[in-house]
Amino acid sequence: MKKTLFLATVALFSTMVFTACDNDDTYERHTLQFYPIKAGGMIAYADQTVDTIRVVSSDSWQLTSGADWLTCDKTSEQIPAGKTYSTLLHFQYAANNTGKARKAYIAVKGYGQISMPVTQYYWLNIISPAPVNTNYSQPDNLETAAITFPLNIAPTAADTAVTFTVYANGATLTSNADWAQVETANFDAGKHRVALHVDANHTGAERLATLTLTSNGVSSKIALTQQAD
Repeated sequence: MKKTLFLATVALFSTMVFTACDNDDTYERHTLQFYPIKAGGMIAYADQTVDTIRVVSSDSWQLTSGADWLTCDKTSEQIPAGKTYSTLLHFQYAANNTGKARKAYIAVKGYGQISMPVTQYYWLNIISPAPVNTNYSQPDNLETAAITFPLNIAPTAADTAVTFTVYANGATLTSNADWAQVETANFDAGKHRVALHVDANHTGAERLATLTLTSNGVSSKIALTQQAD
């Protein structure tokens, strides 16, 4: 019969258990953890469809997920006694076009059990201008976030830029105003810095324009505001 000597849990992402038989001072070490451990769990953007993480375990395990938009290529691993495996898991996401951030939990049960949240935003990964959450009543709750991307432009003619990362080929960036045009309109997956060509505002009034970034069927809008000179 075995007895547990020590159990440590770190943010639900890892466990380490030492056990020994009642009549034996030889201890067994059981390891179960995600690697790398990600603060806040796994994060994906709306157009993102793949991600990876490892399970490090000294015991056979099974994985479960309660979301139909999130699947994994491997749901179990058989590990021989005395061995520790580091298993790479490939996750597949459906693009999030629901207009809301969504969260699921993946759980791995082996000698113990660990779980990790997986959050997929409803917005694209626009880096500059920085995202602003206008849901001030719950600023830290990403599942109820109301994200905008405001960009203020000087009245004089100027060139500025936006920066973003898209996770699918065939992304586009468009403008609805002839006074603010994008240098490049079509993009493959990756990080991009795109120049904007903006005319001076001699209209005598503030004017507004919208840039629309679309990737994998999901769009996010950048709100341009230019003051009059």
